[in-house]
Amino acid sequence: MATYYWVGGSAQWFVSGNTHFATSSGGTAGTATPTAADNVIVDNNSGSPTITVGNGVVCKTLTSTATTCVFGGLGAMAVSGNVTFSSGTTFTGGVLTINATSTITVPNSLGCGVTFNSIGGTLTLASNLTTTSLFTLTNGTLNLANFTLTVGTFNSNVSNIRVIQFGTGNITTTNSGTMFFVSGSNLTYTGTPTVNISNNSATGSTITTSTGFTATNALNFNITTGTYALSVTSASVFKSLDFTGFTGSWAPGGTSETFYGSLTLVSGMTFTTGTATFSFLNTSGTAVITPAGKTLYSITQNGSGGTVQLAGALTTSLTYNLTQGTLDLNSFVLNTNAFNSSNTATRVIAFGSNGKITITGSGSTAFQMSTSTNYSYTGTGTISFTSTSPATFSGGGSSYPTLNLNGTGAVTVTGANTFANITNTTTGVRSLVLPASTTTTVNAFSLKGVLGSLVTITSSTALTQATMNLTTGKVTNSDYLVIQDSSVTPSTGTWYAGANSVNTSNNTGWIFANYVPSTGNFFLIF
Repeated sequence: MATYYWVGGSAQWFVSGNTHFATSSGGTAGTATPTAADNVIVDNNSGSPTITVGNGVVCKTLTSTATTCVFGGLGAMAVSGNVTFSSGTTFTGGVLTINATSTITVPNSLGCGVTFNSIGGTLTLASNLTTTSLFTLTNGTLNLANFTLTVGTFNSNVSNIRVIQFGTGNITTTNSGTMFFVSGSNLTYTGTPTVNISNNSATGSTITTSTGFTATNALNFNITTGTYALSVTSASVFKSLDFTGFTGSWAPGGTSETFYGSLTLVSGMTFTTGTATFSFLNTSGTAVITPAGKTLYSITQNGSGGTVQLAGALTTSLTYNLTQGTLDLNSFVLNTNAFNSSNTATRVIAFGSNGKITITGSGSTAFQMSTSTNYSYTGTGTISFTSTSPATFSGGGSSYPTLNLNGTGAVTVTGANTFANITNTTTGVRSLVLPASTTTTVNAFSLKGVLGSLVTITSSTALTQATMNLTTGKVTNSDYLVIQDSSVTPSTGTWYAGANSVNTSNNTGWIFANYVPSTGNFFLIF
């Protein structure tokens, strides 16, 4: 192994142990070429050289302590050891390949591509590192050592064994075009996996993280700036995706995107709903959805033991599927065309102090909980129907907060369910169809029509009564009802339909009069 010093001239290296010559003095001591076992040094005795790097140049370590030094040209240089540059050294054009365990100390921008390709080796940053070109991780461990790696584009789209040790560091990409493309196959990480997309141009950019990613190796992406159109490859996987600071646009393409953490949209961005289902699969902790007024297409929540929490009112144009885990409405409104949670997995809807699920769609799948095993809810909230077409509440015989009839379409209830209340908070024609030969339990009942817009209460089977049971108190705030095939309990002095209600046929227990509270009797005896 030898140490080579740059002495100027045409691709000349001077063997260690001989006298240094400044570039201005010319180099006369030979033209030997370093090998993969040799060290290369450029120091102040070398002057201020501009070194053209040809293809295939190799060395073990590459060191420049020169006040000014430029490695240039379009070639490729391979290093099998440490790379240490002074602040006055730059490497422009071409590719610097590091193919063994190495520490890279570069206090300024390299200006070239970097490839790390060392099976079992580690590339460690000794300071923040910037390269405006492509950084490729092919094999081995990239140890950020809590520093920031700023690159034009990051590429690790292979299935080789790779590790990224983030610590508290991050990877920041700055280019337009394909900025970050990574395969998760055989990729692991330590620390907090933070990737910042910082493209300040108006040119579109692409993120690809669609192969081999799971809960154990998905990455956090922060889209921090830019006015461009972001493209995310269909079926990409994220730990979290945060658009804080972004003023461009995102139109999710394809059929699916997966999150093991949070999704943060912002009001300043343009979001096109598309047809992709967003799946939240965290099995622990809380994933937060910040909708910022945007409409999502469809959401599936399927993380056992995990929580998905709303940080604002959320609207989906298709379906919210709660397969397992806790949906924390956090006292906000979930507006969805349909809600589906019919299965036997453990799942909870946490309404908070006044959370709401508003069903805007219709049909037999509008609210689907026909299998309600292991479902429960907390808080005080409302499930509201707003469609002008008939819709079904398939309750599966479980307990629910207030059922609100706010649409003009009939709402058909199936299952022997319990409701905190059945009510309506807007006027207009309403129709409630309850399951025949089945008892629906209510803690309160305040369904009420107005003159010209009566509310109909019927059974799902003509001539067969549907029963409602009041757990406490009396029904005193109902009126303008049309009632048929209905039985109510307790059947004595409890259910006041109101003086303007219509007793159509086959009803028991109803009192078709206004409730008049007792004033009591007082006797004076002299």
